[in-house]
Amino acid sequence: MKHRTRAENMVPTGGGDGTGGSAGEGTGPMSGVGNLVGTAPATGAESRARPWYTAAARRFARNPTGLLALGCLLAFIASAVLAPLLAPHDPLDISGERLQPPSREHLLGTDELGRDILSRILYGGRVSLQVGIIAVVIALSVGGVLGLVAAYWEGRLDGVIMRVMDMMLAFPGILLALVIIAVLGPSLFNVMIAIGIASIPAYTRLVRGSTLSAKQNEYVEAARALGAGAWRIIFRHLVPNVAAPVIVLSTLGVAGAILATAGLSFIGLGAPPPTPEWGAMLATARNYIRRAWWLATFPGLAITITVLVINILGDALRDALDPRLKS
Repeated sequence: MKHRTRAENMVPTGGGDGTGGSAGEGTGPMSGVGNLVGTAPATGAESRARPWYTAAARRFARNPTGLLALGCLLAFIASAVLAPLLAPHDPLDISGERLQPPSREHLLGTDELGRDILSRILYGGRVSLQVGIIAVVIALSVGGVLGLVAAYWEGRLDGVIMRVMDMMLAFPGILLALVIIAVLGPSLFNVMIAIGIASIPAYTRLVRGSTLSAKQNEYVEAARALGAGAWRIIFRHLVPNVAAPVIVLSTLGVAGAILATAGLSFIGLGAPPPTPEWGAMLATARNYIRRAWWLATFPGLAITITVLVINILGDALRDALDPRLKS
């Protein structure tokens, strides 16, 4: 057939990295996503077009600061996972000398009960990373779905969802987490839930805004014209377009969750004693800060360095996924 329908003419022919094609070009890091069912297979230069994440990985690989941050984060994760093998002592063992300064036997000293600080920091990393990741997963799962639904169907449903998010944003995140913990009770599991719920509005607003922008692309209209269902359009064409900013926000969200966990544990609403947790260690150390400087110094450095590394990694990912940097 020589004649093509209007819907077929709207289907983008470019590759996933935004090259070779006009429809949706330059609208995002995944602007070429959307090769619809029924379109002709790509040939020539189109078949050689690489996905958006390939170009992003190349840009990230050229960022030495980002690679260093990634290496440090992987080292932190490995030390947390391998804490039972790396820790020189049991983190709950109180057989050591109390308030012993850093020495050959206890490299970072001991606390007020004689427990090894290095061992507790290694085990505390497991708690902090676990809470940070799970809290982000909760926020992303709920907020991402709400944002997609609100942006795609709009109308009254969009209004209801966004007004609820506005109400949640009226409270500072840490205050909202405190209210949730006060209702559920202090525990590490409830801290994950509280931080995750408090972070939902940020993900909802980000996903909604990105989806509203991506929904205007011609390949989405082409998908509708070709009979694609709502959920197929959402997960095949819209979700890839909002992935890049969500990845960046999720990375930075882990750092924020670690800080929030430490803050809640510092005031006694996080991990119960004797669980090794960085914020709880700082809370105990404030009573001995003049007598034993190492009690507050090393847990504080652990929080600072971890959050700094994650933030640097988030900035590097943002630079790699920023479509304005595409050649």
